Amino acid sequence: MMIEMLTPLAVVLRGECAAVDVPADGGRLTVLPRHQALVCLLKDGLVYVDSEDALRETWRVAGASLSVSDNKVTLLAAEAERA
Repeated sequence: MMIEMLTPLAVVLRGECAAVDVPADGGRLTVLPRHQALVCLLKDGLVYVDSEDALRETWRVAGASLSVSDNKVTLLAAEAERA
């Protein structure tokens, strides 16, 4: 699936991934390929992006929301940096 992570200043991440684990308002949420459409607010915290070759990137986000649609994850954040 595709992921895009954007801040007001830049696209900080764009590419293919196998899974995305986020700090959703109700607890941790893992998005896998072909996930049901979803829009939610995220708590400030760590986002884990797993690549298709089993590598994991860790990002610290604040003021973020997540949308999932048509096998694409879009994460909008006021702040995002590699952790």
